[in-house]
Amino acid sequence: MEPTLKKLKTDDNEKLKKIEAVLQEYILSDDAIQKIIDAFEEQARLANSEDENERKKSDLFWECTYITKFITGKENGYFLGLDLGGTHFRVVGVKFTNGEASTVTKYYNLPEELYTGEAEKIVLDTEWQSFGDGGCLDFMKTDIDKEIDKYSNHPGEATFEKMFSGLYLGELVRQVLLKLVKDGLLFDGRGSDTLFQRNSFDTKYVTAIESDEGESTGNTKEVIKIMGLDGIATDQDISVVRRVCSVISQRGAYCIAAATAVLLYHINRPEVTIAVDGSLFEHHPKYEKHMLSLLSKLVPKTKVNFIFVKDGSGSGAAFSAAAMSQ
Repeated sequence: MEPTLKKLKTDDNEKLKKIEAVLQEYILSDDAIQKIIDAFEEQARLANSEDENERKKSDLFWECTYITKFITGKENGYFLGLDLGGTHFRVVGVKFTNGEASTVTKYYNLPEELYTGEAEKIVLDTEWQSFGDGGCLDFMKTDIDKEIDKYSNHPGEATFEKMFSGLYLGELVRQVLLKLVKDGLLFDGRGSDTLFQRNSFDTKYVTAIESDEGESTGNTKEVIKIMGLDGIATDQDISVVRRVCSVISQRGAYCIAAATAVLLYHINRPEVTIAVDGSLFEHHPKYEKHMLSLLSKLVPKTKVNFIFVKDGSGSGAAFSAAAMSQ
């Protein structure tokens, strides 16, 4: 059951309405979800056009490549997969011995000057983090989304990613909490020095709070203490914090599901298993549930399974190289 605001006193009904009005901007309606789907479909169409001028109009930097062979189970040899992320460079070594694979992964931190400047991608993939850079998602951008973008390492870029990824989810929640504080709707309008500090609300706090079930609030109270708010937080404040984390998390998961639905429409198979990497999917207790819930409505004829794969993109590249080496 998703957390809801505890019933407020009669004279606080107006306060409840104001809180929900702030959160309503982050609750995706069926119409908004369809707009995301339509926009992604159009961007994919442009990205796959044979006309170079049409491809340049797309936010998606796609290169169509095809893997025409499958792993046979008889592979031998050593293959590398390279994965350049936002702040890390992963090198995945996969050794095959008669089809049996053993994997070793090494991580390298990228100096700030590299990832705050122009970066060159080593492996081209769907690159859907840039979906919306051309303005097709402006209809759903809130003032806080614009604030997140303004103070990010790459303003005007990675529009889609900034709505759901682990790098930004905590700051999204903090900004919403901050707005509620400034509007006098949370923590008696006072906040704390930590809350007012940019990027102080780590995404791991969101996953912790989302792990509280039912009436349990232990994780939420612990995070509130870390943020220096335990001395002023009421039971109502705790409910609001949980509600904010729930709404922002669900919006992020729904964004991913909407774009994934477009890919599933084109795959058009009765069952599809999707391998997912990333700490947010690994640790957030509800992201997978939210995505599956929406996908069951958007693509009802396809059974979708998610499996978590550590270093999935790097391992996938190495496995693809092994398959194509036959």
